[in-house]
Amino acid sequence: MRKPKLLKMAGGVIVVLAGLLWMASRAGYWLVIDHPEKSDVIVVLDGDATDGRYWQGIDMLRKGYGKEVLIDAMDDQLKYGKTSAQSEEEFIHESAGALEPHVAVCPIRAWSTAEETRFVDKCLQKFRPKRVLIVTSDYHTRRALSVFRHELPQYEWSVSASHDTTEYGRRWWTHRQWAKRFLDEWEKTLWWNAVDRWRSRP
Repeated sequence: MRKPKLLKMAGGVIVVLAGLLWMASRAGYWLVIDHPEKSDVIVVLDGDATDGRYWQGIDMLRKGYGKEVLIDAMDDQLKYGKTSAQSEEEFIHESAGALEPHVAVCPIRAWSTAEETRFVDKCLQKFRPKRVLIVTSDYHTRRALSVFRHELPQYEWSVSASHDTTEYGRRWWTHRQWAKRFLDEWEKTLWWNAVDRWRSRP
């Protein structure tokens, strides 16, 4: 009598483990949302001169997904005598070509996506947009969209994913860097949903 029960228990454990492994394999896909919609302004989150996010934002502008592009960049720390915002402005001048009048830097002083929303809001007010398209790294899209919708509900948000295979892939368990990025982003996503989104803002 014991053997059938043990076999049944072992079968149940195997089914549960298989389910957990399947969920873990799909979790990398769940982080990514890539559903851009035509908008008034495109906001590239913390894009710098070597970041694929910048080029993704420029590409979305060319495709008519927005009329203006704002590139977030830090303006409170110097590197080689310049802030990231100053370096970004120079790079825009060198790279944007005919689109340069429609591309601008949004200076930020933020170390989290939630803090970033306050600076983005100030930059957006100049354009009085109704719809805003976020461009960010693929692994960051779900959390970024959730944060911006929560913190700035006066705008209609959508998101475009910038892919960089040196940073992340949806089959996260196949590369060490992807796995590190996956775990870090899931930790931040859980923290946002469990704690940060319920905090009152100044």
